[in-house]
Amino acid sequence: MIEITCINKAGGDHVNRHESISHLGWTNHGTGKKDISSLAVMVQWIEGGGEAYVQDSSGNIAWLHVRSSQNGHRFVQTGSDGKWSNNLLSLSECRWP
Repeated sequence: MIEITCINKAGGDHVNRHESISHLGWTNHGTGKKDISSLAVMVQWIEGGGEAYVQDSSGNIAWLHVRSSQNGHRFVQTGSDGKWSNNLLSLSECRWP
């Protein structure tokens, strides 16, 4: 299980702001490992059974889910109880090592 801590967005015109996310920074608190993964790698990891979440300043957790746009673009978004949220978009930009 990993916590998503930052994002990077690709340029261009995106119908859905979540589709602009190109990379996600994360921390595995169990191992202490930190890294940045491309959207494609994150989608594949979640679809393979991996779990990722965003935690807000109050400690609330929102889980990442893979979604598809109308044109078939795969992206990730947080949600719980059947409601989609913008937790990822509120994260800061990742700083590349």
